[in-house]
Amino acid sequence: MIATPHIIVGSAVGSHINSPWVAFAAGFVSHHILDFIPHLDYGVLKEKKTSVSTWLYIGLDIVASLAILIYFLSAPHHQPNLIWGALGGLTPDIVDNSPLWMYYTHRWPITKQHWQFHLFAQNNLTPHYWWLNVLFQATLILISLAFIPY
Repeated sequence: MIATPHIIVGSAVGSHINSPWVAFAAGFVSHHILDFIPHLDYGVLKEKKTSVSTWLYIGLDIVASLAILIYFLSAPHHQPNLIWGALGGLTPDIVDNSPLWMYYTHRWPITKQHWQFHLFAQNNLTPHYWWLNVLFQATLILISLAFIPY
């Protein structure tokens, strides 16, 4: 799943929790629950060498997520733990998929176990069903946005 649903769902969960630690943990757990939903993500779409269009897609995804978060954080009645839930929702992908350190995190005992669970949780669609991916992820985003107080 791309970053936007993970960040927005994590934000929605975190915005209703009083503790930043619990908000982060709930966002982290929500990430894995979302990965059980059939979806496409960057790993399914990229070739052996990541193309410019894939990097643009990733950049657009992150910019959209950040723009939505900034909007909610600037709202007069925002919930501070919204950001902790968002960070928790994105953390599994940062730990497991960053080319800067995934070589190491896939070998360390705790992060290796997490990575293996993360792979288990993935329910990837084939690219032929891209339209189903858009439907599922857009629905998740819209439902989650409805639960964020602003």
